[in-house]
Amino acid sequence: MLAIIGRAVKMEIIPDYVLVDSWLFCFNLLDKLNRLKKRSIKLVSMVKINNQIFTIYRTDKELSGKDIVKPMKEMHKNAKN
Repeated sequence: MLAIIGRAVKMEIIPDYVLVDSWLFCFNLLDKLNRLKKRSIKLVSMVKINNQIFTIYRTDKELSGKDIVKPMKEMHKNAKN
């Protein structure tokens, strides 16, 4: 899949998003997509939340999956009001 995306980028066909199923998500994929076109390609995927710690690229903060989801739940709750 990365080879296909890489060829497309070389041909100046640059996707805004890459959608993958949760079983295909891995940090290697996320890292390589971030390196292509200066992080202009976003990855859309479900991620299994367990005891993993994620490093947030923009801030270099380390957060658990639950810590990442918490502010998004708050935003959704506030948007309903």
